Amino acid sequence: MAYKYLADSNLDWGQDVYVFEKYFEAHPDIKKIPDSPHPLTRTWIFYLRVNELVGVSTAPPDAYAWLTENFEPTGMIAPSYLLWEITPEQMQDLCDRTNYCDGVLPNGKKP
Repeated sequence: MAYKYLADSNLDWGQDVYVFEKYFEAHPDIKKIPDSPHPLTRTWIFYLRVNELVGVSTAPPDAYAWLTENFEPTGMIAPSYLLWEITPEQMQDLCDRTNYCDGVLPNGKKP
């Protein structure tokens, strides 16, 4: 949970890229978390770099508010990469009770 208190070079200066690459080789089904939520057809394990999550990158600080306000990480690859396992039911619940999914088609594309 260090990402809740630390970011940028206090937590991530690229040291975990090798660990992430090895993990990805062993788990090729993981996906980068989408920029915006959309209905899922199966359970996915998503990853995201901590600095992206907290807005210390090209993404605005609230870009992943839908994620941080509704889900807790279910694991980590290394301190600078977090994992979330999200089921179709969890994503549908998010879409039903918030407006985060408004305007997103089932295939994840905006109309």
